[in-house]
Amino acid sequence: LYGEKTTGKTMVLCHTVHYCARQNWVIVHIPDAHLWVKNCKELLPSSYNKERLDQPVEAAKWLKNFTTTNGKLLAQIKTKQKYVWGKRDVTEEGCSLIDLAEKVSVEELTL
Repeated sequence: LYGEKTTGKTMVLCHTVHYCARQNWVIVHIPDAHLWVKNCKELLPSSYNKERLDQPVEAAKWLKNFTTTNGKLLAQIKTKQKYVWGKRDVTEEGCSLIDLAEKVSVEELTL
């Protein structure tokens, strides 16, 4: 959304998110995307791609908000296969996405 100040952008966004929630859609909302690229703190080299940086604290905050917003839907969505993330880290087939997200959040907070 874009436009002049005080033209109702925030209300349009609120109505849109509310409509999506009522339709049982998964909502991916990034309220402060500019914080991900400006004044970055707590950067770590990415284990996935050496040319990138990870922001584990911001990622954990976003994931917590995402699971709070979409918890009921994420509990219904199950993995269709087994995922091996590392030597000791495995997600079994049939795991709900809410369980997976909560596991990631707990691990992130204990690092």
